[in-house]
This record gives sequence, structure tokens and C-alpha cells, in this order.
Amino acid sequence: MGTGPVLLAPSHVTLRRANNLLLNFSQNYSFGKSTKHQRIEAWWNILTEGQTQEWKVYFSELENEGLFSGSDLDKSFLQFIYMKIIRSHIHRFVAVHNNHSI
Repeated sequence: MGTGPVLLAPSHVTLRRANNLLLNFSQNYSFGKSTKHQRIEAWWNILTEGQTQEWKVYFSELENEGLFSGSDLDKSFLQFIYMKIIRSHIHRFVAVHNNHSI
């Protein structure tokens, strides 16, 4: 199982509990193997390969060269410098993907 469900489960539960405080976790979310989400999984792979992987490599290179320590301050600086650029790349990627013929 990927990290998506593990990270999303608490958010789903929190959102559902906003409307019904009595719901417990098992009523809100269930873990298991997904065999019907192949399209979205394929899309995430395309996004990763086409957009986000290059940034992961770049940030790893910064770390390997001693230019990034992983501190909260370093993370804040990278977010300030790169977040707008990364978002614009991803938004363009999504726009192109959404406009292509199936």
C-alpha cells in the first residue's frame, strides 16, 4: 500500500467528524487493496515522472552538496523560493493533460 491512504485517512475522518462527531474511525475509512483505481495511479505516475521527480532529484543534489540541511529554516527558504515555480509547472502539466484527447 502506498503512503496516500495512510496520509489521507486522518483528513477524511476529521472532515467527516465535522458533520457527525459520533462517527468512529472504522465508520469513516477502511484500508485495503485498490484494484479499481488504476487510472488515477497511472496519472500520479505520469505526474511524478513528468514533473515532480526532477524537483526531488534537484533537492537531493542540494542536500548532497551541503546546500540544504533539512532544518525548518531551510525548508521555509526552499518553499519561499520554489513553491510558486513548482505549482505553476504542475498546473501547466494538469492543464495539458486535461485538454488531451482520450
